[in-house]
Amino acid sequence: MNSTNMQLTEGDRGFLIGKLQRLLRLHRFNDVTIDEVFGETTKQAVAQFQQQYELDPTGTVDLETWKARAISF
Repeated sequence: MNSTNMQLTEGDRGFLIGKLQRLLRLHRFNDVTIDEVFGETTKQAVAQFQQQYELDPTGTVDLETWKARAISF
């Protein structure tokens, strides 16, 4: 994770990735495995989530994605 801009991206690992994966599962992205590894499936789910909230579908979790996630719960 890039702590200056709160970005999570493919290749990242750890607790925050697991939390992100659980949140994606709550949004019905059932293909996401909760393994605390930001892999291709997580990236694709993030991009789809971003599209749903009319964000640029980069597959990287940035500040705008965090804000959309917060609003959606």
